[in-house]
Amino acid sequence: MLVSCRGSLCLNVAADVITLEDKVEVIRTGTQSGTDHLACDLLAILLGRREGPLEPVEIQAKGSPVVATSSQAGLEARAARLGYEIATRRIVLDGDDPVSLVVRDTEMEARKIDYCPGPAGSPGALMAVGPGRLASRPARGQPARARWQQWLRMRPDGAGHVASLAGDAEVGIEGQGRLAASEMHLWLDVV
Repeated sequence: MLVSCRGSLCLNVAADVITLEDKVEVIRTGTQSGTDHLACDLLAILLGRREGPLEPVEIQAKGSPVVATSSQAGLEARAARLGYEIATRRIVLDGDDPVSLVVRDTEMEARKIDYCPGPAGSPGALMAVGPGRLASRPARGQPARARWQQWLRMRPDGAGHVASLAGDAEVGIEGQGRLAASEMHLWLDVV
């Protein structure tokens, strides 16, 4: 892992935090995992003890915007603030302007996105505070679009997942039609 900045690097021992300022870049490469890249204006690495010495437990980044990419996951995130909890892999994107998240063939924009991955093969859990929109163009199947004013929530439900939208919610699948309601719940098979 390579971490660089043009400004200061500060270790606050009393607060167990390392901060880096001004054009901060974090690059992680691996032969099987591809390349992960984070660019921001301010990076705070919170340290904690799990079983031994201090180690990173959370990363908080601020920027205009913060941009995070992962070649293996096919992911790009943009937000004024990004939080990442290392143990749970939970990602929170927020800020004054809408945030965006692109994962392979799906693009989402909302006021705030809170995502926690699930076990391998599971989409995990997601809360996207609106107004927001989602567009998916899968390699197989029909393109789909969704929009909402209040929130979109996706969570495990038995063998599949349920996606719930609230506030002038609308879901459309190209060539199949469109659904609109003040609130809707869609049960999905996870493939």
